[in-house]
Formats: sequence, structure tokens, C-alpha cells
Amino acid sequence: MQIKQDLMNYLKEHFKLKNLTQKIILEQPRHFDLGHLAWPVFNLAKQQKKSPQKLADEFSQSISASPPSFLNSCESLAGFVNFKFKDLYIQNHLKSLFHKKELSVFNLEKPEHLVLDFASPNVAKHMNVGHLRATLLGQVLVNLARAFGFKVTALNHLGDWGSQFGKLLWAYKEWGKEYDFKDKAFDSLVKLYIRFYESAESDKQKLKSAKEMFKKLEEGDQDLKELWQFFVELSVKNYKKYWDFLKVQHDLVLGESFYVPFMEDLKTRLREKNLLKPSEGAQVVFLKNSEIPCLISKSDGTSTYPSRDLCSIIYRFEKLKADLNIYITGSDQNLHFKQIFEVSQHLNSHWKNLHLQFGMYRFKGHGKMSTRRGKAVYIKDILKQTLARVEKIIETRNPFLEDKKNISKQIALGALIFNDLMQDRIKDVDFDWNKILDFEGNSGPFVQYSLVRARSLLKKSGFIAEENFQFPYQDKQEQHLAWLLILFESICFQSLDKLKPHFLARYLLDLSKSFNRFYNSEKIIGHSRQQDRLFLTKLTYRVLFRGLELLNIPRPQAM
Repeated sequence: MQIKQDLMNYLKEHFKLKNLTQKIILEQPRHFDLGHLAWPVFNLAKQQKKSPQKLADEFSQSISASPPSFLNSCESLAGFVNFKFKDLYIQNHLKSLFHKKELSVFNLEKPEHLVLDFASPNVAKHMNVGHLRATLLGQVLVNLARAFGFKVTALNHLGDWGSQFGKLLWAYKEWGKEYDFKDKAFDSLVKLYIRFYESAESDKQKLKSAKEMFKKLEEGDQDLKELWQFFVELSVKNYKKYWDFLKVQHDLVLGESFYVPFMEDLKTRLREKNLLKPSEGAQVVFLKNSEIPCLISKSDGTSTYPSRDLCSIIYRFEKLKADLNIYITGSDQNLHFKQIFEVSQHLNSHWKNLHLQFGMYRFKGHGKMSTRRGKAVYIKDILKQTLARVEKIIETRNPFLEDKKNISKQIALGALIFNDLMQDRIKDVDFDWNKILDFEGNSGPFVQYSLVRARSLLKKSGFIAEENFQFPYQDKQEQHLAWLLILFESICFQSLDKLKPHFLARYLLDLSKSFNRFYNSEKIIGHSRQQDRLFLTKLTYRVLFRGLELLNIPRPQAM
């Protein structure tokens, strides 16, 4: 954000002779009346052994004695230095934003290559709400990174290999004929998976047989491989329905099976580093930061989840030429990534990996989700119920709305995505239907409706922007809305920099509230300053449209 940068440059220059060496951080004041930006001086006050208020007073007086041309006022309050900018300065930045062809675009001279691993469900299982979080977070971060000029590879690390396939193959051969693999093939796979785990609890021989089955698969048994491929194709076909509905796109879908041929190369590299050690017949890497060693191969010689992930890390850095490799999964995989990242650093200390963890969904009546026991909350059920509820609401609110079916889908999708993304990524998400679908509350439908309202106003007025518009700041609602619009690109960058999309989601909510206050309190069409107010409306529409696009939320034409 250029305004913030201008102020920071001034502060650094102004206080150069006062040994101001600590990084300057500028924040949004708690209330708009306090100013446009605020500088908290608490850390500096602690260093200088002064009260925060006294230091803020000193800074404020010094700045007021020699203010920059763009500053209107500077005041101290409770350890903050609050800044207000001149109207003409704000107006010029509004014009610049308005005439940009694309919002939130910053082309890097040498764009970094980010690999984002997200969605990544396990074959033969329904995708649950944990996969929903990973999918939604992953896609919006892909969108934001590309908007700022990064090269991005959106990767789906499909869980299509591992000991569970020995269990599924055994179950299919033993019980497959009892299920409908013609019309309900994928559901039958899931039922087989659950049945095996329930029966294996009292029959350990099944586990032994399944283990032998997977060993045969990994050794290349052709019949088992063809059956395994059938399972994978069934699953991907099922998942694709939901990815298409959610408008999610991956550049690469590389399952765990893709990396099995690289396993011997991994072991060779680990031996060369003197890292691979025998342990009770298995092969492991002992770690400094974990009491539990990283299991590379089992006692029967088969590969493991960590070893396949390590092979994928090698592939991403050496073949895909990644600069940063990001995994988006739940916090329950912390130990796994802690282990493989430590091993990865031994292989190449320049490789940068990041585990982007997130909290879980919380539903009344459900404990911890377990697919193997059939207790998970599935994406298919959430989508179906959300759509049904939205259709009922639309029928009540606007029964004569054209294209109700398509618009209901757009609103349902917006409600689900926004409810997720407006929460801080690391926190759990409470799932409350009433809040999610509240068209006048803190919800996706409210933001979508604000977009529709702005569009309708512009269409009714026939607005055409004038190059030489004047925007005198008179009304508080206008001033607040204008300032929020200027913040857009800064908020987008903050969301990417912190890898937390909730900054953008909450910003769009604040912008929608500000626009609706402006709309409800001010006459727009027919007012003497109609053109100025329509200019704000048009820019609000553009920012809401672009912001929803980055969040991967549909932009309905009507509601």
C-alpha cells in the first residue's frame, strides 16, 4: 500500500537523527474517528524506559512541527501516534485504484516458485470436512500468490498408496461380490474399507493377510495393480465432482504411488549421509528433535508414508524447481511434518518446507472424525444440505427470481467458503447453519448481496466514470468507505504474507457493512453529488468482485 509506504519512509527519514533503529509497524486504529493509520510505540518505550504515552507525545509533537505534505494531522493517544491524511492525497489514491485494469496485481522481477500441496484425499474414502478446509485454504492462497506475481504449482498429493490398500484389496477379494460395484461403486469401496476395520479388531489374521497383500502390490503383482488402479480411478472420478463444484483446480495430481520408484534413490542418499539405520528389522532415521524415529521402510521392505513424502520433497525441489514447498493439512499431522522436514534439511539445507496447519470443524454430536469407523462428516452431505437450505431461503425471499437453481448454488458455495475463510486458519471453525446462511449477518451471502446491490445501483443509474471527477470529503460514511477501498491491496498482501485469508474475508465483510451504511444513509441517485457517490459505488463493486474472486467465491448477478 503506497500510502503506508509513504508514511513509513517519512518516519524513517524524520527520526534518523534520533537513533530509531527498530522496525516501524503501522496498524489500523480501532476506530476510524481516531485516524487512518496508527503507530504503536510500546516496544520503543520499553527500550527507552519511558511511558508509551510520553513517547507517543514526543513523537507526535516532533512530527507536527515538521509534517509531510500529505499529512493532515498527527495526535497521540494511549501509546499510539494516530495519523490522518489530507483529502486530496486520499482522492489521488482513489483515482489511481479506480483506473487500474486489475486490482491486487504486483509483478515480481524474479517470481518465486511456490508449490502448494492441498486437498489430497485418500483413495477409497469420502472427502470429509477436513479436506474441505484444506481445499478452500489452498485454492485462495494459490489465487493470492498468482495475483502478486508468484509462479505457483497447485499440487494434489493423492493418497493412493500405502498399507490400507492391502486391506482394501483383501476385503474386495473376500467380500466384493456382496456389494454393488455397477451403480454404487465408490460407496461400495467405502463400505468395504469400514467393514475391514470393524472385523479386523477381532481377527488379527486379517491384518497379517492384508500386509502380505500390500507387499505383493508394491512388488508389482499385475492383477493386484489393475484392481488398485480401478480403485484409484473410481475415487478420482468421485472427488472431481466436488472439486468442480468448488471451482478448485490443480496443476498436478501426483499420487503417493508416483514416488515408489524413487525409494531406492532416497535410501542411497540417506546412507551417503550416514542417516539410515536398522531398527527392529525396519530402516529408520533417528532425529534430534523427536524421540520417535522417522520410519523409512518397514521390516518387510515396503515403503512408508514418510518415505514417500520425502521422495516427493526431492521431486518438488529438483524437478519442479520449487523455492518454497507448502503443505496445507490439519494440525494432527504436526509430528509427521516435523520429522520429514528435519530429514529433508539433512538431504539439502537450502530446501524450504512449510506446514500450514489449520484447526478443525466442530459439529454438535460429533467427536473426533474417523473415516475408518464411518463417523466423519462428509463434504457431499455438507454441500447437499447447504444447497437445500439456500433453495428454501431463496424461495421465501425472492420466489420470482430468475435462474434460481444456479443462483442458489452460487450462494450455497459462497456461504460455505466464507464461513471457513473468515476464521483465523489456526483456530477451529464452529459450524452453525443459522450464522452461515444469515443474509444480513457476518456471512458470505451478505457480502454477495452487497455486490448485487452495488451492481443494481450502477445499472439503474447508467453510471459512466468521468476522468476529472472531484470528490470533496464531507460525509463520514463517504470518508470511511473511501479509506476502506484504498486498503484493499494492502489487505490482500497481508493475507498472502501471513498465509491467512481471514484478513481478506473480514475486510470484505467490513467493506460490505460500510457500503450498506453509506447506501442506507445517503441519497445517491438524484443527489447533487450523484457522480461522486456513484464513483464510490463503482469502486466498491470492483473491489468486492475482485475480493470474492480471490476467495474463490461466486459473484451472482442477482439474489
